[in-house]
Amino acid sequence: KPSFELRCVGPNTRPPQYLTEFVSGQDASGLDAMSIQAYYTCRLALLAKMPIEILQDGDDILIVAKA
Repeated sequence: KPSFELRCVGPNTRPPQYLTEFVSGQDASGLDAMSIQAYYTCRLALLAKMPIEILQDGDDILIVAKA
């Protein structure tokens, strides 16, 4: 089963802009140059049947996708 985990490290770490909104099913305020990457990331994950989770681990942010 394919999977990946991306760990963002540091005290001021945050998820990529708009990714949290798309992962939670909310629409960002329309697609534009700032939100299109997050939109396509979520669309590709859904098509690959690998839903994305955004988790907090202390100061770190984990972006996880599992089939």
